[in-house]
Amino acid sequence: MSSSASSVTILGHYIGGAVRKPSGDVNTSDVFNPATGAVTGKVTLATQADVDAAVAAAKAAFPA
Repeated sequence: MSSSASSVTILGHYIGGAVRKPSGDVNTSDVFNPATGAVTGKVTLATQADVDAAVAAAKAAFPA
């Protein structure tokens, strides 16, 4: 992951054993290095569709 603010890595969601791009509009939040305060990456914020996909994957992985 790059430490320069102009080339930070944007991380997706890990759902069902794979990293997925977020659905819908992409909103992100900065990830900071706590020692320096520098932005080291960005994480995508989940949409309702992303949450639904994660719940479905979890239910499939752990059936009742």
